[in-house]
Amino acid sequence: MTTTNEEYLVNYLEEQLEHYQNIYGSNLNKRFLKFYEGMPAPLDKLFAFFHESFNGLLNYLNTKSQSGHYNADESRMLYKLITDINTLQDHTIDTPFAFELNSNYSQYLGYCKTFLRTSGGSPLPNAFIPAKLEEINPIFTLKSGITAVRSTSIFTFPAEEIGGGSYAIVYKYLDPLYDHEFAYKQALDDLTEDEKERFYREFDVMKNLNHPFILDVYSLNKEQNYYIMECVDETLEDYVEQHSDHKFINEKLMFVRQICNAFQYIHSKEILHRDISPKNILIKHLDGSKMIKVSDFGLVKIPGSKLTRFGTELKGSLNDPHLGLTGFKNYEMCHETYALTRLIYYIFTSRLDDGSFTNPLFEEFFRKGTHFETVYRFASTKELATAFFEDVAPSLAVSGI
Repeated sequence: MTTTNEEYLVNYLEEQLEHYQNIYGSNLNKRFLKFYEGMPAPLDKLFAFFHESFNGLLNYLNTKSQSGHYNADESRMLYKLITDINTLQDHTIDTPFAFELNSNYSQYLGYCKTFLRTSGGSPLPNAFIPAKLEEINPIFTLKSGITAVRSTSIFTFPAEEIGGGSYAIVYKYLDPLYDHEFAYKQALDDLTEDEKERFYREFDVMKNLNHPFILDVYSLNKEQNYYIMECVDETLEDYVEQHSDHKFINEKLMFVRQICNAFQYIHSKEILHRDISPKNILIKHLDGSKMIKVSDFGLVKIPGSKLTRFGTELKGSLNDPHLGLTGFKNYEMCHETYALTRLIYYIFTSRLDDGSFTNPLFEEFFRKGTHFETVYRFASTKELATAFFEDVAPSLAVSGI
């Protein structure tokens, strides 16, 4: 969405807020305002207004269960506000202001519209269902936002989508308490139970890995199916696309060393990543320097673990295509070093496919790492790293790729 359209939307929301304040008064309850601290303006005040208004009107509705009749003014106002909140939702779809209403409230307000009338009051159904009110938690949340519980309060922080894949979307947000950016990975709503288990296992695996070149994860929320993690600046794919010049060779060598260090550590834990790709290797910027962060452990293979049953189809842009014949479940170290060899080649050439070489040492390294016969490939990341840094790296400045 363009900035201009966002400005139009903000103006529209501000006009709606002013309209409600002119009709119903401008004094908003501080308790309801506190529920929506951190929300972008003017949604914070609009949400506080609707929350307070719905609670007041529904509480009054509950008192009418004996008489069986809801007064005309309150009936008309509740009907209008239900219509208005639905309209606001429609106008904010696919924008940073898109929001959701608590499912209990959403269902109950829909129930109310089946009997509310705009004149003469509303007769209540014979089997009237009283409303359950939310007085201590927010009922509105941003679709691209994250809710955090802090001792005595609950806050919702606006978030920005920064990536995604086949089973999750990644967002970043600023936590004002820590004045620090975090990211969170939100599982898609339509995941199967096996896919959700894979998502939870990914978090568990990463939580148990402690290495400077592996992405940190912090907490998992199984109720809302997301986990909070370290926020980084770009993917390796982004970096390579913007740094094809030969002058970045030393920085790229640093990245290769960091990647090898990370995978030596991963393999020391008897874990195979199985999804090595330029999108899954991230880069964090730190005070003028850069650091690799390996991510996306959803397809890991752990000997003796049920986790190996997840992801039996061949995935990963750099994986050995012969796995399509042998079976992804038979993925071994020789396939991991195959993908790492191709990743290193990609870092220096920007190519995912094979190309020509001017450097015979680099070509020899590449041919060994991707040899058709798996027994001739590098047997470990350590062997791969030694071959690259002892033979290939010193030759790059003179012979190129």
